[in-house]
Amino acid sequence: MERTDSFKWEDLPTGNTDSEQFSSSGWIPRINVFSISVGILTFCCTAVLTTIRIEKKYENKFNA
Repeated sequence: MERTDSFKWEDLPTGNTDSEQFSSSGWIPRINVFSISVGILTFCCTAVLTTIRIEKKYENKFNA
């Protein structure tokens, strides 16, 4: 039952100090930041491109 105890990623070592390489638990915060950055970048690019397409397609947005 010792191996089934719950753990937190924060409690695990993040890397080897001698070789300066990350362990598996050390990559998790970096992957989270990268994923959020890619999501924000994708959203912004989509919003800009959609706005450009709307501006080019509709010259008069409000028909009187």
